[in-house]
Amino acid sequence: AAREVITARADQLLPACASLLIDAPTSARAELAAAAGEATGVDASVLENLLRDPDQSVRRAARAGRRRLRATRFALRLGGLGGFSVLRGDVSIPASAFGSDGARRLVAALLCAGGPVPRARMAEWLWPDVQPERARRRLLDAVRRLRRALEPELEEAPEESVVVVTDADLSLRLRPDDEWDVVRFLERADEALEGEPGPARAAKLAAAEAAYSGPLYPEWADAVWS
Repeated sequence: AAREVITARADQLLPACASLLIDAPTSARAELAAAAGEATGVDASVLENLLRDPDQSVRRAARAGRRRLRATRFALRLGGLGGFSVLRGDVSIPASAFGSDGARRLVAALLCAGGPVPRARMAEWLWPDVQPERARRRLLDAVRRLRRALEPELEEAPEESVVVVTDADLSLRLRPDDEWDVVRFLERADEALEGEPGPARAAKLAAAEAAYSGPLYPEWADAVWS
């Protein structure tokens, strides 16, 4: 029962449990590793620490948990209207999981761009007042943190990540079951505007209005990419 509760509230409980169970019996640490492999919204550092556990059985459980995570890529629900938000499956990813504001701004900028962005341009977008070389280093760190937050199960397989990085540019590789609320709103608005006047169009307009939850990324309203 305890494992089911921990798994269901993984984003809140697992990091705390990992800290509390450092000196706990081996069986408890192995149980934590198993729960981490079955949960969504888990910070990658939880499994990383368990993979370095001195006990072989805990490391084995952590490796099995990592394999389970990699086998299941949870759908991403990306929010931009009314403010930044991301869900993996049904679990909200807390801001702390991104490690820095740069990682959150990076995914928001890539979504707004709608396609590949040259690396130098993205670095300038995100850190316009920073020397280019330092901005490029910050960009690489933001990519690492973003991948870790969105897909902790792919920590060692960046080639499969939703965040695509080449020598020239960056982009997002969203799957059909991923969703950005901005696209959903625009699609519903287009459907409503194309319809003939009448009850059906009124219903579509209401659906579009319901999909609008506020201005686009108000926390970065003055950003050049928004």
